[in-house]
Amino acid sequence: MLYAIVSAKFIPAKFIPVYIILSEPVSLLNDFILLYVKNKAYNVLKVNYDALMDKYDSITDQLEEKKKELNTTTHLMYIFIITTIVFITTTVYFAKRKQKTG
Repeated sequence: MLYAIVSAKFIPAKFIPVYIILSEPVSLLNDFILLYVKNKAYNVLKVNYDALMDKYDSITDQLEEKKKELNTTTHLMYIFIITTIVFITTTVYFAKRKQKTG
């Protein structure tokens, strides 16, 4: 959260405004707080941003899980294709061999 503190320091016959941005309001020695401003629009945007970042992180994690599942499925598909090709090749080989001997 951002806080804006506008304070004034009194020096005899002089008025010096001091503008400080701090994380929380403080009162300095010989000072008093004239105005305390809390940026509500920033706070709302920050809360919304944090919620969206949490949702984004969650979706990113889900995407990574799906990628791992898809990668596993792809590897299994390739193994199945290679096994099928080997079985077809073996079947054709034995069929031709049987014809030559028979």
